[in-house]
Amino acid sequence: MISIAKFFEPSPTVERGAFIIAVVTAFGSALGIVKNTLLGAQFGAGAELDLYFAAFRIPDFLYNIFIFSTLSSSFLPIFSRLIIQGKEKLWGVLSSLILIFTVVLGICGLVVLVFSHEIVGILAPGFSSVNADRLSLFLRVLMIQPILLAVSNLIAMTLQGFKRFFISSCAPIFYNAGIIIGILVFSQWWGMMGVIFGVICGALFHLLIQLPSLWKLGFRFRPAIQGSLPHLKEMFLLMIPRSFALVANSFLSLWVVMVSSLLIPGSLSVFDLANSIQALPQTIFALSFITASFPFLSSAWAAGESQDGQGEKKDFIRLAEQTMHHIIMVMIPVAMVLAVFAPVVVRMMLGYGNFSVDDQSQTSLALVMFCIGIPFQALLMFLVRGFFAMKNTKIPLYSVLITSALMIPGIWLSGVRFGVWGIALVMSCGAILNTIYLFFIFKRILGGVAFPMVREGMKKGFILGSFAAFPGGVAYYIIHAMLKGATSWIFIFELMIAALVSCVSVFVALYVIKVVDLRELFKKQGLNDLENGSEPH
Repeated sequence: MISIAKFFEPSPTVERGAFIIAVVTAFGSALGIVKNTLLGAQFGAGAELDLYFAAFRIPDFLYNIFIFSTLSSSFLPIFSRLIIQGKEKLWGVLSSLILIFTVVLGICGLVVLVFSHEIVGILAPGFSSVNADRLSLFLRVLMIQPILLAVSNLIAMTLQGFKRFFISSCAPIFYNAGIIIGILVFSQWWGMMGVIFGVICGALFHLLIQLPSLWKLGFRFRPAIQGSLPHLKEMFLLMIPRSFALVANSFLSLWVVMVSSLLIPGSLSVFDLANSIQALPQTIFALSFITASFPFLSSAWAAGESQDGQGEKKDFIRLAEQTMHHIIMVMIPVAMVLAVFAPVVVRMMLGYGNFSVDDQSQTSLALVMFCIGIPFQALLMFLVRGFFAMKNTKIPLYSVLITSALMIPGIWLSGVRFGVWGIALVMSCGAILNTIYLFFIFKRILGGVAFPMVREGMKKGFILGSFAAFPGGVAYYIIHAMLKGATSWIFIFELMIAALVSCVSVFVALYVIKVVDLRELFKKQGLNDLENGSEPH
């Protein structure tokens, strides 16, 4: 029996950390599905929902440039060194970062407050004057969100640095809960502005749920900027290349808004909803391993730098190869299943209320295009963090600049020519190019490591994906063509038959052909450790 207390303890292995994150994230992702379903049912894929998604672009842009660049690239590698020197120094650096982040984003918020109309004119040139005014109002209110999330995610990264993944993984659940409250309750009084208020409540919940755990570790807010200057300087020097990379990524996001605003109403909603669906398996599976592995990778690399380094570098390579194997073996089947069943998934998640059949069709097509890049996007997230663990933020910058230069004209041409699905296809192609480039550079830096487990993971992933996706997909579409019904009961029947065929096919792959040894897989996932209650070292 798995003890609940084990979830609150430091995780001694990547697999246990990934398991904890995946379990909690699955529940959070379920709430994310509910959130998007409610948004689609309440507002449909039209101008109203376009305003909601567009309003997030500037807060997300500022958060990524000033905050996420630090948290994702330089915080944990330096954290791994500071924790060896003692908690007092760490708390001083953390307090200083909280103060700096709050002041910087507060100033940015004031600038947006003053120039919101001008910003909206650049961001969404295709919106009407009425919608532009509403977007300006939403944008001003939403500038509270990045301040709260900056402090909250800094705390989350600190907890992850101590190998405590449970509470930090729970925070997004409360964020989504706040938005759902906004949709169900506040929107009844204030419309879309009520949903925006729900976002602010969710960001506040995201912060408050983590404060007790940080306090329990001994943190007290005592900024010591003077004593923290060497560490802050090192962090900011490492974050500069990452900031430029995020500028490129954020500009792509803003560019999608600009192009979408010139297409038919609802285009941005379709793009973002399809993107959120393809992000779900990445969040549950890939990001769980990536988040759990990052502290271990950073520690292994830091240990290698402080000693002769040979044994620790081997540990780094072993952890990297094992994590990439897990990611690729899981994400290839997920992408194949999601692509084959895209119309089914979209109908289940969004086919309610004002979300029309045409909206579902457009979203399904965009989702299929996103599925092409899912395994590459998952591997890309790991490779970027692998470089960060090595304190190398320049190579990911060069890679994203090259791919962005190709994607910007591609998004325009594909969007104008094909619509939303063309934009999604360009995003997938960009992820593929970025991943291939970084993978070969990663191998070269580590001495030309062959990574045989990655090739094995690809092979098993394709075989398992073929068994999981194609038999069930063929069964579903044959039955769907024969019955030609649109009722919910017929849809459920078709889905049950397809699921049964897929399950039987996967059973054959696992237990007859034995594509994957489940006992070995469970052992790797750290389930045995959780069952036996082993203590962290």
